[in-house]
Amino acid sequence: MDWDFSKVNLEYLIRARDLTRSDPTAGGIVLGVSDELGQLLSEISPRELALITQFKPPLVAPRHAAWWWRRLLNALQAGNPEELRVILDHAGLFIDP
Repeated sequence: MDWDFSKVNLEYLIRARDLTRSDPTAGGIVLGVSDELGQLLSEISPRELALITQFKPPLVAPRHAAWWWRRLLNALQAGNPEELRVILDHAGLFIDP
C-alpha cells in the first residue's frame, strides 16, 4: 500500500512557515531547526510550498522518546486534560487553558 502524505506535508509546512513569520523563535523550537533555517522557511512563497505535494512520504516524524509517547497516549485514552497539559508543556508545546 502506498501512503500519500503530500497534503499533510503541505499543511504542516504552511503552518510552520506562518509560525516562523509571526514568531521566529517559537517556529524554530517547534520545528527543531536553527534560526537561520526558520528564517529561510518564513520566506518561502505559496507557489514554492506547493511543490512539496509532489513528495508522498511523510516529512514529519515523532521526535520524542517512547516513554513520552506512552505517557501522551495514556493521557489521551484516560481523557485526562490536566495530565495532557503537563505533558505538552514539558514538550515545549505550551497550550492555552
